[in-house]
Amino acid sequence: MNSKLNKNQIERFSRQIILKDIGTLGQKKIIQSRVLIIGMGGLGCPVAEFLTRAGVGFLGIIDSDNVEISNIHRQSLFDIKDLKKSKVVAAKNKLKKINSKTKVNCYKIRLNESNYNQIIKEYDYIVDGSDNFNTKFLVNDFCKKTKKFLVTGAISKFASDLLGHKTYLWASKVNMKESWFGTVEYFHQDLIYWYKRGYKNNDMMSCMIFLDEHNHNNACLNVFPKSHTKGLIKHEMFININGLQKYTLSKKMLDNMDKKYGVKKIIAKPGDALFFHSNLVHGSSHNLSSKSRRILLAQINADNNKPINVEKNAKNFNLLRSRFELKEAKRRYKWFESKVKSQSKTKKINFLAPIPKEERN
Repeated sequence: MNSKLNKNQIERFSRQIILKDIGTLGQKKIIQSRVLIIGMGGLGCPVAEFLTRAGVGFLGIIDSDNVEISNIHRQSLFDIKDLKKSKVVAAKNKLKKINSKTKVNCYKIRLNESNYNQIIKEYDYIVDGSDNFNTKFLVNDFCKKTKKFLVTGAISKFASDLLGHKTYLWASKVNMKESWFGTVEYFHQDLIYWYKRGYKNNDMMSCMIFLDEHNHNNACLNVFPKSHTKGLIKHEMFININGLQKYTLSKKMLDNMDKKYGVKKIIAKPGDALFFHSNLVHGSSHNLSSKSRRILLAQINADNNKPINVEKNAKNFNLLRSRFELKEAKRRYKWFESKVKSQSKTKKINFLAPIPKEERN
């Protein structure tokens, strides 16, 4: 690659060129790069503007809409004179005024299965600013298959589109499985905990944002695909290793689901996100690796899923769990107490692990 820039380019992009991670060679790569932006909305407009200012040589912009009055306050390339004009045409006119050397290709279409291949393959980098799942999945699958660099922006009301209702953040926390000692989370549905608190509908979901790499070695998440279609399943109460009351499914139920759905391991990289329904059966094993496994968990509820007697049910649920924990703690205490008394009184050793004859007195 010829790394030389002309005098005008050196002067225009001097504030970028002085950055050690860019330099002359990096600026030349920017000028020769081909970037496709899908959607000229609140995300696509500023991305197109700043890439043009940065000197990107070839820019493709996709949007099937015309400019509306509600676009102007948040989509930075449009003003009142652009009303009813094609978004891509109006955007191109503004971009050419910013940098006439940037070649802008306009696509006044909606990306779909019949046209995405021909368009995307012409570009090196893809910026997805679309506002619907079908497009996002389509673009993601193609870029993964062809190993193209993809940057995906969040879309408004992501969870609302999945649940079909307006949503709000119900709770959030960080789940941690420390290296070597992270404990097991038995298979369960999240809804069982919410249901006991008075949330009778299943219009709830979780979003996991992975903070570490998740793989087979460090207790990645396991799910039964499509198990959310079974509705709320009967759970069994038990006490986990930390003495806390938890819910899980019976062995018979898990065996049946394994035959019907099979278990899928969720392999993820830091920054990946997983959305799943509150009825999805999932769990994870002990972390017996040297790598920690952390997740930022956001639990989301639909606004039409208001709990019944929320304070009363929450109190009753907490009391139920605490009483179960206390009952189990007392049972275990009595068992250990009787064990100690028994071993103290007997002269015989109760060999829990066999001792060879050669080692006995």
